[in-house]
Amino acid sequence: MSRDIRATAQLKKYSELYNLYIIIGVLILDVVLYIVFRATGVSEGTSAGEFISMMYGITVGILCSALVFVKMFMMVDEVSRGLCFGMTRRELFICMRIVDLLEIIVIAVTSTLVLRSVDASLIFKIALLVYGIIMVIEGLAGNNIIRYGKAAYWVFYIAFLCFFLGGSRLIGVIPGGEAFVEDLIEMFINPAYNQGVLWAKILGFNAFGLLINWLTFRTISVKTNV
Repeated sequence: MSRDIRATAQLKKYSELYNLYIIIGVLILDVVLYIVFRATGVSEGTSAGEFISMMYGITVGILCSALVFVKMFMMVDEVSRGLCFGMTRRELFICMRIVDLLEIIVIAVTSTLVLRSVDASLIFKIALLVYGIIMVIEGLAGNNIIRYGKAAYWVFYIAFLCFFLGGSRLIGVIPGGEAFVEDLIEMFINPAYNQGVLWAKILGFNAFGLLINWLTFRTISVKTNV
């Protein structure tokens, strides 16, 4: 186990360094936006707490989007090196998914400290939902990038941009899409909803994401031309 921990730390060293660069870049962007908003009077009438919450939300949104791209790109190198270190696919999968979860937990804990007006349980529910989404993305996109290389990466990149830019319109076109999103938001923010059922659904979605990820990960052959 200690060998696996050391190997995982070595594997994740560069990706965590890139994550740090992204965080620094986003913080610099926050400072620039703060100066622009104050200078132009856009934030006039907004309390300091509301402004901090707004800026933090922008930060987390940009950070999560950027981290997804970095994670997909770095997975190729991490998996190939992990297998070269002598780790089995199961050991490598477990260690990497634990690191993914720890990253989400760090963001969630930080969010509870910054967003004091938001219920902590809501933050952690959203965090676990994001973790499940990341597991599905890694399973369907990341592992195919490892298997097929650069071609799969560009397919994922274009699909992500299409969803990011036209996701709201797509939801409106799909029959019942808007109602589903509204019900989902209501389940998260309404304390009257059965929270036990909601937590069970979130954990079930996480289990589904992990299963998809593992099924596509366990037999991949590594291709490094990304």
